[in-house]
Amino acid sequence: QDPLSHVVLSLQLLRTFSHFPENLVVMVNSQATPAVLGCMAVYLEVTEIQQYGLDILAKIATYRPKPAEKVSLG
Repeated sequence: QDPLSHVVLSLQLLRTFSHFPENLVVMVNSQATPAVLGCMAVYLEVTEIQQYGLDILAKIATYRPKPAEKVSLG
């Protein structure tokens, strides 16, 4: 398989993962946002990657840490 198909598959999986609110803390702590943005930057002309990326980022943007949760800042 070509690298593009791997990126699409990875984003499909992240998109599914992001639809469950309890997974968002893992995505934030695993630096999913910069990874998704990087994929989107490399594949600007691939509509599917842009759509998956935006959907993932929109879900991550809804994340609100609980007061006791520690979130990695980098």
